[in-house]
Amino acid sequence: MTVRAVGAYLIAHWRGALSLRRSFLLNGLLAYVVLVFGLLALQQVFTTIYLFYASFVIIIAWQIWATVGILRSALRVWRAPDPAYPHPSALRFFIVLAVLITIAAAIGTLSDLDVLLD
Repeated sequence: MTVRAVGAYLIAHWRGALSLRRSFLLNGLLAYVVLVFGLLALQQVFTTIYLFYASFVIIIAWQIWATVGILRSALRVWRAPDPAYPHPSALRFFIVLAVLITIAAAIGTLSDLDVLLD
């Protein structure tokens, strides 16, 4: 995968052009787990306060990117649901659920920032 392809993928997510399933499960949930465990592993090896702050900045940047992409993708699907999907009301339920989970995660990250700055 080239740098250009990665950049295009990041931009496509930011714009909400990816499927809601990919945005939420891959970029939201799986990326969060990998990012957090990777940063925690790094902090076990390098115990410096600078890495702690850098990790926090990375998590905040990722949270903004993931939240915006998921919300834009959800809005796109809400406005024009896939006609091949047999149950549009179930799809809308899962859209609302994904949006609520995403917002709760963003609020949790902001509350962590508040605790850190106190």
